[in-house]
Amino acid sequence: MALNKIGEVIAEVATDSGALVIIDPSYLPEELRNQVCAPTIGQRFGESVGGAAFSFATGRDGAFLVECTLNDDGEVHSITVRLR
Repeated sequence: MALNKIGEVIAEVATDSGALVIIDPSYLPEELRNQVCAPTIGQRFGESVGGAAFSFATGRDGAFLVECTLNDDGEVHSITVRLR
């Protein structure tokens, strides 16, 4: 998969709870961590856990800023994780 241009959709995840979670995979049990992180081995990103998750390589450890954009109704429009 080629790197995507800004604004292109790179993944899709579904939810039945109305929420999604971004988590440091080191907090997951080893078996699940390996399954979730498999797409980032030799690649930058990819779907995992049968399409229920999406993982990406940050390229380094550290703290990353997360930005939120709201629409005119005050609903979340986009979430951006700044890696640099």
